[in-house]
Parts: sequence; C-alpha cells; structure tokens
Amino acid sequence: MIPPSPARGPPHSQPEPAPAGLLALAATFLRLGLTAFGGPAAHIALMEQEFVRRRGWLTAAEFLDLVGAASIIPGPSSTEVAIYIGYRRGGLRGLALAGSCFILPAALLVSGIAWAYVAFGRLPTAVGILRGVEPVVVAVIAQALWTFGRTALKSRLLVRYRINSTWLIAGGALLGIALSAR
Repeated sequence: MIPPSPARGPPHSQPEPAPAGLLALAATFLRLGLTAFGGPAAHIALMEQEFVRRRGWLTAAEFLDLVGAASIIPGPSSTEVAIYIGYRRGGLRGLALAGSCFILPAALLVSGIAWAYVAFGRLPTAVGILRGVEPVVVAVIAQALWTFGRTALKSRLLVRYRINSTWLIAGGALLGIALSAR
C-alpha cells in the first residue's frame, strides 16, 4: 500500500474519523460493490468517477499514482484501491469498512449467480439470459476502459497518437520475451 501523505502523518496520529464520514464511506463502497460489474478495469473507472470527479477525495494525479502502485501488487487492483481509499478516509476502521463493503456484496452476488447457473444453467431460458447479458458486460468494460484510458494518457505524444501507455509496456514486454528467446 502507499503510505499516507506527509501532510496526514503516520496512521496512529490521524484524527478519529467522524461517524458520518464512515457512513458515507460504507454507503459508497457498498453501492460500488453491488453495482460495479466488469472486473477491475470497470471498477477503477467507476472509482475515478466517484472519488476524483464527484467527491474530490483524491486528485487525478493521486488516483493515477494509486492505480499504478496497486497494479504492481499481486491481487485485484480495484480491491487494493478501494482498501487504500478507505484507509485514507477513515484509518484502519475505514480500511476494514471499505474493503468489506466493496468485496462482500460482489462475493455474495457471484455465489448466488454461480448457484443459479449450476441449478438452472442448462435451461433454454437461462442460456438466452446469459447470452443477452454478455454484450452488456462487454459494453460496460469497454466504456470503463475508454473513460479511464483517456485520463491515464499523460504525454502529448501518447495523446496525439492515442496510444495507451499500457500497450507500450505490454509491447516492450513481448519484445523482451522475443529477443530473449533467440
């Protein structure tokens, strides 16, 4: 995790979070946990919208740095981002609250969907429903990647040619693999 900013001081010196602040934190992550479909890329785009643009809890630069740091840590980056935002807003209680409110609803929802799929997945109606949901999920992910990708493009060269730096990193990794295989 990213350490707290110098202005906030070490975790033990943080003021006690206000109950209203913890309530807002819990409600926000509960809503995201229940409604954010499409995996970490979609989650991160929704978090950027919520915490940078709507609430102003982080600047765009802080959020991009947080996503970059979370991307190099093993595990789902959106969960790591959620947990850090919770920590930053409410200390250790905020960390636990944001993490559980973000993770548990999705886990319970997926468990319910998995049970329904096992029980009813071979029925023609269920197959039709699943086929109808697929393009919606793809559209949600594409929209999230488009929104967040435009925010993440920093240099003029990358913006001018609309190249996402992730593709440059992936291309460099593939080139390295190809050259080392010789």
